[in-house]
Amino acid sequence: MNTFLYIITVVIWGTTWLAIAFQAGDTPVPVSVGWRFALASLALFVILALQRKLVPLTKENHKMAALLALCLFSNNFLCFYVATSYFPSGLIAWSFHLPPF
Repeated sequence: MNTFLYIITVVIWGTTWLAIAFQAGDTPVPVSVGWRFALASLALFVILALQRKLVPLTKENHKMAALLALCLFSNNFLCFYVATSYFPSGLIAWSFHLPPF
């Protein structure tokens, strides 16, 4: 199972720059990021609901989860999406592989 999870992580992180390169274009960056994370959160919610692994959060935990999402995910991706219009995709791909390590 660990090997499978590792391979999935590598595939997802390794191909994320492709999604960013394909999404960068006429659509404003915040809209692209918003749609991408809305779809991802909906998919995760459905998977957790089907597996009956949804954990109820307190009001304080909801605040911390929102702060984590804003700082770690949303702002990070906004910066990467903006960077794709200024840097070649190869440089974006190289820099995107650094966060997991």
